[in-house]
Amino acid sequence: MRFAVFGAGFWAPYQLAAWGEVPGARCVALYNRTPARAENLAQGHGVPAVFDDPERLLCETQPDFVDVITAVETHAQFVRLAAAHGIPVVCQKPMATSLAEAESMVDTCRRELALAGASPPPQVRARLRRHRHTVSGPP
Repeated sequence: MRFAVFGAGFWAPYQLAAWGEVPGARCVALYNRTPARAENLAQGHGVPAVFDDPERLLCETQPDFVDVITAVETHAQFVRLAAAHGIPVVCQKPMATSLAEAESMVDTCRRELALAGASPPPQVRARLRRHRHTVSGPP
């Protein structure tokens, strides 16, 4: 699966490393409002393209999904942009600045037939993996 990342801040390297563990997942592009920051991250993770315009990224790379790893105040605009292109979205938590905004984002994705999901941070995912037997029984 070809994916793009919106955001090159603190959490982006961790997300890229985690996606690197998923067989078949490949980051094809990074967007960041500061291109130099995205270029540094791209070089460190073998990402072939960097954009300072998220719409251009979507049009030119047509990823299978987008991982939104930007400041929470920008999540809604990026989720809606991806949804408008019919591209599924993973949005890092917190998903939105309010419940109403989160519901609106999900409604937009439903209307545009773009799946959406919020992702817990890596440390929470690690705890969930360690304790999944509590829910599903022993391995």
